[in-house]
Amino acid sequence: MKRRVRFRASGRVQGVAYRASAVDQARADSLVGWVRNLVSGEVDGVVEGEATAVDSFLAWAARGPSGARVERLSVIDEVVDESEFTRFEIRR
Repeated sequence: MKRRVRFRASGRVQGVAYRASAVDQARADSLVGWVRNLVSGEVDGVVEGEATAVDSFLAWAARGPSGARVERLSVIDEVVDESEFTRFEIRR
C-alpha cells in the first residue's frame, strides 16, 4: 500500500544537514519526493512510497540527524500521485 505525506519539522533543523540526511534516508528506503528549507527556519517536504517505508522515514524525521533538535513534526496525508516524482531531492 502506497502513502504520501507532507511533513514540516521545526526546531534546530537548518544548518545541521537535515535535508542531506533526509535524502539519504529516503533514497535508502526507495522513497520519492522532496525536502526544502523555509525562511521560517523550518524544513518542509513531501515523501511518497510504501506505507511502512514512509512510516520509517517519519520516525527518522522526528529525530533528524545527530546535530538536529526536532521540536515538532507535523504530518498531513495527501493523495498518492506516483507519476509526479522520480526520486527524492532537495528543492531550493
